Amino acid sequence: MGLTFAGGDLKLRAVLHLTKDHPGYSDPRKSEWACYRDGWLTFAKCRDLIWNQKSDSLPQDVDGYDMGTINTLTVVDNRYVVETDVLKLRFQADGLTVTFDQEQE
Repeated sequence: MGLTFAGGDLKLRAVLHLTKDHPGYSDPRKSEWACYRDGWLTFAKCRDLIWNQKSDSLPQDVDGYDMGTINTLTVVDNRYVVETDVLKLRFQADGLTVTFDQEQE
């Protein structure tokens, strides 16, 4: 998972695991055990962001910083908590949208 913050929006880059009841679900690719799609979680007009890192440095991979797996995403009204392997984000936002990258075979 990676992230960007621009124009007031917080965007989390993620590989999303789709279940069979999701409209975008398809049979897993031969190299995968589940249906995965690259995409973005976009939190509109993010504010009051509190960033808690679980260690002094963030792990890096070939694409940049790796924020790990999203372990929990909690939503109460307009308050969000996103917890990954390496950090915990708390913030308010006006909404959440999920978008998928173009299909890649």
